[in-house]
Amino acid sequence: MNNFLDDIKDISYDMLKNLDNIVHDKNELEIVDNFIHELEDSITKSNSERFLDDISIYTCLNFARFEDDYAVCFDYNDKDIYFIPKDKIAGNMPEIGEVLKKDQNNNFYVDYTGIPISEEDVEKYMEECKIKRINSRVDDRFIVEEINEDYIGCANQFTSEKEDLPADDINEDIKIGDILIFKAGKWKKI
Repeated sequence: MNNFLDDIKDISYDMLKNLDNIVHDKNELEIVDNFIHELEDSITKSNSERFLDDISIYTCLNFARFEDDYAVCFDYNDKDIYFIPKDKIAGNMPEIGEVLKKDQNNNFYVDYTGIPISEEDVEKYMEECKIKRINSRVDDRFIVEEINEDYIGCANQFTSEKEDLPADDINEDIKIGDILIFKAGKWKKI
């Protein structure tokens, strides 16, 4: 049953992306566009909860920040980023850079014996995690959501997570809604 619900979430996210492409940058539909972005963000966070059960009790996650009701954390060793619901954090809430671990009940806690990362380095490590994950996911597809001079804002079509690809790494003319894959060391439009 869970796989079925996960499939529905994925399909819903794809439909939202298509709707977003239609209403994006239309002033008269700004409220709808904002709602779609909030819903996409909610689905992204919800989708990441699927992977929390797979985290070992020995895994050290570093806390980066709070986004709404989620703690954004990363596993620097595996280069993974997680969204942990605040209600799954037992005890004290973490400070930036502190280590979180999972207990036997699948809740998370601040592990004061863990080695924290300095606040200045957290964003640098988060970026490294994003880049490593992008380069290691050869089979994933990325939907172009935003085009800027320095980066291309994308969403992973399978995990719904947001990714920023360096604009210099994409040598093709692209538009919002295009799907990119990483093939032979380059980003290609499919």
